[in-house]
Amino acid sequence: MNSLAAIPKIFQKSDGGLLHECVMCNQNLHSPAQDYLIEKSLRVYPELKKTEVIFEYAMCMACAQAMHNELSTESKQRIGAYFAERVNPEHRQNLLSPKRLPLRQWISNCLVKQTPIKKSLEYSVYAHAYGKKLVYDFFPYAISGAVMEEINELLSAHSRQILDDFIGKHFTGPPEIAEILKRRPVLV
Repeated sequence: MNSLAAIPKIFQKSDGGLLHECVMCNQNLHSPAQDYLIEKSLRVYPELKKTEVIFEYAMCMACAQAMHNELSTESKQRIGAYFAERVNPEHRQNLLSPKRLPLRQWISNCLVKQTPIKKSLEYSVYAHAYGKKLVYDFFPYAISGAVMEEINELLSAHSRQILDDFIGKHFTGPPEIAEILKRRPVLV
């Protein structure tokens, strides 16, 4: 059974408050309550002892599924195989959810490599939410920048264009951030 909890700060907007609408269709995700995904991508500047949000968004399940359907079959198969070889979702859920472990234990290590996320200069955190609540199921989790680069290599040219178009339409920033965004597949 999935557990629900208040959405913690890491999955809220960087300027405060909950993400409340779908980045694609602008649907209100809280009233009525909807299932949706949250992604927040971060960059760490160790010399400054600072972490900066590169992008953050919420996406309703219908839009996430529609975007997933646009990806090439080849990309979906490669990414599916990549995760199937490296992640055991049942083990993760059985290990974490019955014990109601603190959020930090769900996102402290990279889902794929099991390396401490704090040692990664770039990483993303992902969550499943329902209305104003965080859902503990397979989510939440974190993925290191190294894993995102590996996933990016699995994308076909068609899928890369779909994701580049999504990023270009919804996220802007200085040139150094634009370069980071090009290397980061959005995981839907």
